[in-house]
Amino acid sequence: MKHILILGAGKSTSYLISHLLRDAQERDRFVTVCDRDIAAAQARVNGHTRGQAIGVDINRVRTLEADAHRRHDPSDGGKAPSPGGARDMVILVHEIEALYPKEKNRVEKITDTMIEYGTPNGETAISGTVGLPPASTTKLILDGKIPLSGCHIPTHPAIYRPVLVELEKAGLRSRQVFNQPGE
Repeated sequence: MKHILILGAGKSTSYLISHLLRDAQERDRFVTVCDRDIAAAQARVNGHTRGQAIGVDINRVRTLEADAHRRHDPSDGGKAPSPGGARDMVILVHEIEALYPKEKNRVEKITDTMIEYGTPNGETAISGTVGLPPASTTKLILDGKIPLSGCHIPTHPAIYRPVLVELEKAGLRSRQVFNQPGE
């Protein structure tokens, strides 16, 4: 049996935990979710027979804990305040100028834009854009769909191609525009 330990039960881990538990019996997995908020860990495990929740406050030994309590009211669990019904938005714009030496030094400008909105009183856009890529990558590794071992950066085609497919399935996509400079 594979024993998987997830540290943190925040919103960015919801996709990963639900995926791991969904087919835990079939894949012979047992998932332990640790969080300082035992109720959050229990909510993610949701009584699954192949999962357990553990309350552990690992942040107490970190200097970041003191900084988090200075910036946020400790009575709200260290979370940033947000008015009821509010939602966040993430905008990413990458502008790339590509030079093609084999094509008479042709230059092309590529603009890649992604705009994501959070759900009112639900998942935040930041949790999806930050949490989905590593969760999708973990899923692909566990499912044997990334044929690499060892340490790699995510610019390897064997990593980013299947991850982009997973992200698009989850609704996270960007729009690309290709222009010649001066257009």
